[in-house]
Amino acid sequence: MYFTIVGTCASELKTPIVTLLINYIFIGMSGVRRVILSLMKLLEWNRVGIVYDNDTYGIGASESLKKLAEQNGICVPVFCSIAVDTAEAIDTSAINSILDDIALKTSSPVGGIIFFTGAANTAKSFLLAAERFQEGPTFIFSDGIMADEGVFQYGGSVLKKSKGSFAVVSPKAVVTEFQTYWKKLFKNVTLLLEESHSNPWLLDVFQLVNRCKPYSTSPCPNMSEDGVKKAFPSQPLYVQYSIH
Repeated sequence: MYFTIVGTCASELKTPIVTLLINYIFIGMSGVRRVILSLMKLLEWNRVGIVYDNDTYGIGASESLKKLAEQNGICVPVFCSIAVDTAEAIDTSAINSILDDIALKTSSPVGGIIFFTGAANTAKSFLLAAERFQEGPTFIFSDGIMADEGVFQYGGSVLKKSKGSFAVVSPKAVVTEFQTYWKKLFKNVTLLLEESHSNPWLLDVFQLVNRCKPYSTSPCPNMSEDGVKKAFPSQPLYVQYSIH
């Protein structure tokens, strides 16, 4: 067990914690952002940094948490986004710059960093880069990482900075019908655009998997069967799980 403080947090939440496994707090429908807020209060953080993907999920979730934090007297001096582009390598210099800004910000450093990212490799890159700090920062990861244990490991070992960090996620289950739906959608851009009228975030997901923008002036081609199969192992969070 990497931390012992989480048990206390359960009494503050209206919805009980369902399961606790190492770094994970599994919650019901009470809302990830409010659970993160309760956790920040429990840890007595009055200054935090928020890092988020510049997609629909990251922007919406981070702005909502920032507002919620400030309403509860928690300052957010560092609020920055990461470009979401699976076609590009992780920009380690940008990550180091963000960490320096967060860790060295004024004479009152932040208590921790809250992450809203759906890219496991991005989260892991931050944990690796933070290894150079002897003390802090502490990380809280949102449901975007979907309890992916690989985020906290490197070379078969648990990353030093993952010890003491938290992941607040929702219970999930593999749903075959959901996988079939995604495959059908990715192979038919016309259907994708029709479905996106009611679910705009589908375009963000397609862009991550297909590495192009279906709403640009140059329309994306349909993905081939082989293309879909190759994309799925690297994007399991989008295509396998249904949130309870």
